[in-house]
Amino acid sequence: MMTMLRVTLLAFSLFLSSAMADDCKGEELTFTFSKIKANEAFSLVANYADLQLVMDHTINESRPIRFKCLHWRKAATHLARAFDLSLKIYNGKMYVDR
Repeated sequence: MMTMLRVTLLAFSLFLSSAMADDCKGEELTFTFSKIKANEAFSLVANYADLQLVMDHTINESRPIRFKCLHWRKAATHLARAFDLSLKIYNGKMYVDR
């Protein structure tokens, strides 16, 4: 569990620094992963948007993902499409399900 947290925090700091380097505006973000699990990708976006992630724990697929200066909400929508998942955002929570 602690290793996963470290990896997630490292990935989050890397994608934030990348977003700044790309001169993204407002709530845009940038990140590139050759392979990332759905829960990790949604966790990064939810953390960035200051939302609580509520996600089906049986979702464990991985995909390559790349965003460049994309608004966090569009990034979440893109992730949902890439992983063929349902996404709802309301009341400070990001809900992800099959």
